[in-house]
Amino acid sequence: VGLDSTHPGHPGAEFDDERANWLQAALDAEHRGATLLAMHHPPFVTGIDWMDRAGFIGLDRFAEIVRGSSIDRIICGHMHRPIGSSVGGVAAQVAMSTVQHVALDLAPDAGVSLVRDPVGYQLHRIDDDHVVTHSRYLGTGEVPFEPDWAADDYA
Repeated sequence: VGLDSTHPGHPGAEFDDERANWLQAALDAEHRGATLLAMHHPPFVTGIDWMDRAGFIGLDRFAEIVRGSSIDRIICGHMHRPIGSSVGGVAAQVAMSTVQHVALDLAPDAGVSLVRDPVGYQLHRIDDDHVVTHSRYLGTGEVPFEPDWAADDYA
């Protein structure tokens, strides 16, 4: 399920009546297997003050709909760094960035700060109702190799 979390003209998120009704209808629709909810903004406070200040209008209502729903995982972006939390009892995660990352500075009132950590992506493997997320960093110069000990123990 893809949810538009944008708040037009603002950097923060918005979950209004129209989106709440739409999401509830989408979640009530009959389906099989895992349910991933994809959205741009993370539906939780991250502790990175300058990003959190943009806000998430309607966050409490969003959490109410998520609680007890069929959602197995919430995936999002916006923060440009890998972060995990939960919302309404559902695991929520932000993927690492494909460009620069927001620096990890949890000091109150910290200023805008970016860092050139390794970029990457996440791959979500869905097997029936089970979701496993893999993270892959790019541009590190590393290539896969088989260690000496693997030949005996994992053959």
